[in-house]
Amino acid sequence: MKRYKNKITNQKPYSTIKQDIPLPPLPANNQTGETIVGGIMNSVIHGAALGTGSQLASRGVDAIMGPRKIESVVSTSGNSDNVCLKEHDAYISCMRNGDAEQCKTIFEMLSKCKNINI
Repeated sequence: MKRYKNKITNQKPYSTIKQDIPLPPLPANNQTGETIVGGIMNSVIHGAALGTGSQLASRGVDAIMGPRKIESVVSTSGNSDNVCLKEHDAYISCMRNGDAEQCKTIFEMLSKCKNINI
């Protein structure tokens, strides 16, 4: 069997070809493309793991330090609630009766009372 020379490089078939062509750069990211749904699910899973870890750490601190006590303080100042009580009652009774013109004037009196006492 006769071996022919390569017409492009003019070399024998099994000879090594020496070329000064640089290799292409490696891709920066070797991952295959990620879909939008895969990215969202990845975020959900990471969020659930972070939330679970935070909750476990919080429970661990509560186990060591004792449970947290949350106290809410409600100030009951009788003056601010009862100042415009007469105007408020008059306005409510007016709205029940249905007289629009009279209710406007009572509402204006109620608004002035509340603006003064703020």
